[in-house]
Amino acid sequence: MKINDFLRKYRMQRNGMQIVRPRVKCADGYTVSVQAGEYHYCSPRADADHFDKVELGYPSDEDFELMGYAEDEERPCDTVYGYVPVELVDGVLAKHGGIVDADFSNDRAGFWEGKPHDNDLVPLAAQPQNENNICHA
Repeated sequence: MKINDFLRKYRMQRNGMQIVRPRVKCADGYTVSVQAGEYHYCSPRADADHFDKVELGYPSDEDFELMGYAEDEERPCDTVYGYVPVELVDGVLAKHGGIVDADFSNDRAGFWEGKPHDNDLVPLAAQPQNENNICHA
């Protein structure tokens, strides 16, 4: 699955607002938030079927290829990456074994509860905050 497929699959609005999509989970356990829409650092900045650039955030591990897009290069696992080309995102995700699931740990409001998703898994428990800026594998 490519990132644009994932973004289409997990597109939902509530009261006209885009709901935060679940985190992408790769085969090796790597996770990252990938968001796109009117209020994100992406292109186009709209609710669309296809994006050229997307916003990444809070990856579970540092990826050298993404550092040029980091808002805070000193905290690679605790920052946002704006306007990242989807070809680069697809390459990084492939390096981690590709997209295998959605990680719902960022759904604290319960918007995705009961919605169908990969492998019909229940939303994952909330991940601990990364207070020490330690990247996880």
